[in-house]
Amino acid sequence: MHYRSLLLVVLAFLLTPLIITTEAASITRTIGDRFEITVGYLHEPAILGDTNAMRIAITENGEPVTGLATDLHGQIEFSEAVRALSIVESSTEPGVYTATFIPMMDGSYAFTLTGTIDGVEINERYTVDDGLVNVQPRTDFEFPNAANGFRNVTRLAMPTAALLVGGLVFLTWRRRTA
Repeated sequence: MHYRSLLLVVLAFLLTPLIITTEAASITRTIGDRFEITVGYLHEPAILGDTNAMRIAITENGEPVTGLATDLHGQIEFSEAVRALSIVESSTEPGVYTATFIPMMDGSYAFTLTGTIDGVEINERYTVDDGLVNVQPRTDFEFPNAANGFRNVTRLAMPTAALLVGGLVFLTWRRRTA
């Protein structure tokens, strides 16, 4: 009986990562009972200092809605900082629009989308609480990086190599003079 309990604990431990879901990649809302708007980051994970964009996909009855770049307005917020974003229509994905920016702080950002689509007013805010992912620090993804000691290894390797070369030169010089 004890063996069976231990087996269940081990199985639960091993299967937990499969059960836990990751952060939502995007947020989808229905606007005016006609349009489905999906908003998220263009590149996920969102990494500090990397060029990214607010990605907006708009459909009506499952069909992409195009030609809205001038009718939509984007905004990004971080803490109390707010910036308007220029929305551009994708040339490769119908119904997809992007607004490029570079996140310079890790943490929670919010997107706001406003404008009109065929007379339907849009004023939607998308936050981490809704499922938008946090911007992650670069060091979480860099490899090799200073956090795992690589910089210290390279810092020591150069003087060590110089000392070895100097020693070989000295030994060669000493043999010739002897």
